[in-house]
Amino acid sequence: MKNAVYCLLVTVVIFSVACSSGKNRAESSRLPGWVYNHPVSSDSLFGIGISEQESMNLAKTTAEQRGRASIASQLVSVVQSYFRDYSAQDGIGDQALLSEVVSNVVRSISQETLRGARPVKNHYDQEKKVWYCLVELSINDAVSIIAQQVDKEMQREEALYHEWRAKRATEEMDEQLRSHFPR
Repeated sequence: MKNAVYCLLVTVVIFSVACSSGKNRAESSRLPGWVYNHPVSSDSLFGIGISEQESMNLAKTTAEQRGRASIASQLVSVVQSYFRDYSAQDGIGDQALLSEVVSNVVRSISQETLRGARPVKNHYDQEKKVWYCLVELSINDAVSIIAQQVDKEMQREEALYHEWRAKRATEEMDEQLRSHFPR
């Protein structure tokens, strides 16, 4: 009797798993291909934003911004990573207790002004209230953004150099005054 109940329980579990995995495949097939296969082009950069919100308008806006953020991280991104792996064993043989702790922390920061990044495709899943957005930035616009960043950096470096030169000139003048007019 126990074996029959056990076999019935195993059959129900297997049947449930098989049915639910089929449902997931059906749900995922409703999504556009670009959600799973990130578009690649020699003319553009693409970012995909996904947002689950009760408000359709908020979901759309959030997905668009996340798509832009994805592109910004492709242009310039500062990434910090920390990985820790710890394991310890207490005892020997069958009495041994093994404990393991693994942690992985990644922080990524990007800051770019994206002129020309625009949503090109959208998809809204009404059942899940999830908005998917594909954002595109042309390579020409990306090159322009990078060139502007290089210009800003060069201007900053030039300003620092002029500041250093002015400070150095003041120090030299002070040295000359001290040597000609000792106290």
